[in-house]
Amino acid sequence: MLKFLRKKKTVKRILLVAALLIIPGFITWQAGSLSKKEKSNSRVSIDDNIQISFKDFEKSLKDAEVGLFLNYFNQPEVLDKVKTDRQLLNQLAYQNLILKNIAKREKIVVSNREVVNFISTHPLFNRKGGFDNKLYEYILRYNFGLMPRDFEESVRSFLANSKLKENITKDVTVSEDELLWFYKNEYEKVKFSYISIDKNILKDEIAVKEFEINSFYDRNKILFKEEEKEKVSSYIANLIKNEKSIEFVNKETAKVYNELKVDNISLEELAKRHNLKLHKTEFISRYDNIEEIGEAYKIVEMAFKLKPGQVSNPIEIKNGFVIIEPIEFKFINEDEFEKEKEDYKNKVLATKKMRIFDNWLKSIAINYSLDVDPEKR
Repeated sequence: MLKFLRKKKTVKRILLVAALLIIPGFITWQAGSLSKKEKSNSRVSIDDNIQISFKDFEKSLKDAEVGLFLNYFNQPEVLDKVKTDRQLLNQLAYQNLILKNIAKREKIVVSNREVVNFISTHPLFNRKGGFDNKLYEYILRYNFGLMPRDFEESVRSFLANSKLKENITKDVTVSEDELLWFYKNEYEKVKFSYISIDKNILKDEIAVKEFEINSFYDRNKILFKEEEKEKVSSYIANLIKNEKSIEFVNKETAKVYNELKVDNISLEELAKRHNLKLHKTEFISRYDNIEEIGEAYKIVEMAFKLKPGQVSNPIEIKNGFVIIEPIEFKFINEDEFEKEKEDYKNKVLATKKMRIFDNWLKSIAINYSLDVDPEKR
């Protein structure tokens, strides 16, 4: 480790609150390519002012791997998944290069002492209540394939990114209304029944005539470049079928819902009348997924606007429409909320900071162009 740490087997435990290395939503990077024959000292530009070498990129890629390991060392399933995701690692490496540039511009410095404190207090390298140098060297050699000095520089980069994130989000706060909203979203639940109408219900039975294919092709020639019409006719036919099936399911859903309202029947009766399966859920929160439907947020949100026994308007989902009927609600416990309020506030604040930093990084990344394809080194 750094000389200071190498001379001492343990360092006084200092709690360093280092914000997590944020993995933002996938950003569309502008990437060119360089062949494998390019020399290792070839340089590529990030923007008008910066140039990086493949060696720089390789270092950034290693920094990304180190950051993931430091964050997810105690979640092996998550770590195994992300560390083998080449696309994610490449994007994190690109992100680190941009953040490194911004941190340098903002004059963000990470001292040797901060690196020492972070490493010596990280649970990964501690055993029996103190820093274990043998364990540290073993992990560096067999998990990272790094010498101590190289690993320490990766940690320095990790901490610089954390400081930058903290600077960007330092003024973020959480109001009482926001806190309650997050808490309800996580802990309020509803049990309901529903029927679904699949948008592809009659797709295979829909006929597409040749003149429809010809008309579509003529209107959209630009989409097919120099392709001959015969080569894309099946693709066009499928597009037309999709359009017709969506149009059909819209009409069918409106018809079914109108019957329910006019005849004043229950959702169960409606399902029997149209030979539709009536599904019943267990308690579902807004953040859950529902089998055959997907994300539950929009549906659960609608459910909480109804009373048990009331039937919703048709709700559009990815595969068509659903109509729901709440059965039972599980509201938050106000007393439990008050007990957990302060700890929960820290969780919400971290989530909000992550989103704000993510959006900030996306807006910054638009101005950067990386003319390198890491898959072609």
